[in-house]
Amino acid sequence: MPNLTIKNLPREVHRALKRQAEQHRRSLNQEVVDILAREARRPPLDVEELIRRIRERNARLKMPAVTDEEIRAARRKAFP
Repeated sequence: MPNLTIKNLPREVHRALKRQAEQHRRSLNQEVVDILAREARRPPLDVEELIRRIRERNARLKMPAVTDEEIRAARRKAFP
C-alpha cells in the first residue's frame, strides 16, 4: 500500500486529529486515512446548483436578492 508523508502540519491540526482519533477509538493514522478516503469519494461541489438553490430559498423566504458580483466575491473568497 502507498505511503504519504505530511510535512509542516500545524500543531493545532495534529492535536485536533489526535482528539478525533481517540473519540473514534482508532489510531491517528487510521483516522487520517478515513478522513482522506471519505473526502476523496465526495462528489465535487456544483457551485451553479448551489447558487440556484440559494436563490430559490431566498425567494421563498422573501430574502433580498444577492447580486452576481456578491456571488463572485463569495466564490473568490471560498475558492481562491
